[in-house]
Amino acid sequence: MKKLLFVISFVFLFFLGPSMVQAQAFEFDYFDSYIEVNQDGTFDVVEDIAIIFNTQRRGIFREIPIKYKDQFGNNVRLDIDIQSVSSASGEQIPY
Repeated sequence: MKKLLFVISFVFLFFLGPSMVQAQAFEFDYFDSYIEVNQDGTFDVVEDIAIIFNTQRRGIFREIPIKYKDQFGNNVRLDIDIQSVSSASGEQIPY
């Protein structure tokens, strides 16, 4: 149960946090995500994001909180391993 609550909390912060920043500079055309929770407690996330920029921009910043306190006051740190970032055409983008 604790693991499920953690995953739900993480997904909420992971997806809703960035959309609240700079809303006037761009709008989401679509946002699709696939989350797979593995047996060992890790999970894989694949996102497909299309954004319409209202001003000239170089892209978006994806901020993912990795340090926080859980419901018991314990410090928690997430280990994130980004596999790749690519454009709609499949071109690899540095991150």
